[in-house]
Amino acid sequence: MHVRKVLFLCSGNYYRSRYAEELFNHHAREVDLAWAAFSRGLAEKGSTENIGPMSRFALAALQAKTIMPEGMARYPARVPWPTSIRRNLSSP
Repeated sequence: MHVRKVLFLCSGNYYRSRYAEELFNHHAREVDLAWAAFSRGLAEKGSTENIGPMSRFALAALQAKTIMPEGMARYPARVPWPTSIRRNLSSP
């Protein structure tokens, strides 16, 4: 079976996109949907306030729904932007 993929993006890949990835994958497994989510962050560097691999608020929200995140030990991943695009994105 071919598994299709969906990408969730946010700035840091620490809360919103990670939460969406875990929630989507949980429900996809429940209904045997041939889709899998992954997530990335758009920011070149993560916030110094982001401690650990995933936001404790995202973990708590998932656990409140009785979802045990499979990727909770994975640290945030960034979109691998080419240097020329990064330079253009940071210009005013």
